[in-house]
Amino acid sequence: AMDRKNIQFLITNIIDTGEYTLEGIAYYTQIPFDVIYDAACGISNQLTIASWARIADLYLQVKPDINQTLIEKLLKVKDIEGFSLLLKEG
Repeated sequence: AMDRKNIQFLITNIIDTGEYTLEGIAYYTQIPFDVIYDAACGISNQLTIASWARIADLYLQVKPDINQTLIEKLLKVKDIEGFSLLLKEG
């Protein structure tokens, strides 16, 4: 589920916190600015899994409440079907 909309959502939400700009995200994650810009605009997703993970990690740092919620939801998952439902829940 590492599609354009998911990464665009993460980047937009990081920026909405006011803690990072696109330039700041690029610097912190060590991902070229043009790649971050394209991902943020939904133009393309040239991100590797490692780059995607760095953006997700930054998102969880700026949204600690989401981090706790995600952990709680993952702890409740008991099977693959439940995990699929969790992912669809967003």
